[in-house]
Amino acid sequence: MGRKPWKKLKDPSLPSQIIPGTRKEEETRAGIFGNSGLKRQNKGKLTDEAIDALFLELFTVARNLELPERVAYLGPEATFTHQAAESIFGATSSYLPISSINGIFKEISRGTAKFGC
Repeated sequence: MGRKPWKKLKDPSLPSQIIPGTRKEEETRAGIFGNSGLKRQNKGKLTDEAIDALFLELFTVARNLELPERVAYLGPEATFTHQAAESIFGATSSYLPISSINGIFKEISRGTAKFGC
């Protein structure tokens, strides 16, 4: 996983947030999944993929408790874009199907959606 440029992504008056793809999320995931993390210590029946899926949902629920997310995505429900959005933001986020890429940017600009996919 490559390094990403870090930006100030939240209002400092809001509570601490774990935002997808940010350094805080990556550091938290590294603590769970890193060399001494949960996956390495796992001797049970859960696969690495199952652990990833569980923690994706835990992170999503935690983020949505702090600040509910609405994600605009290209196309109708159950398309590849919708599936990609759910794989990043989890099943508990709110999803808004949009018919064009320009429309996604408009919804984010209007504040109807927080993220676009």
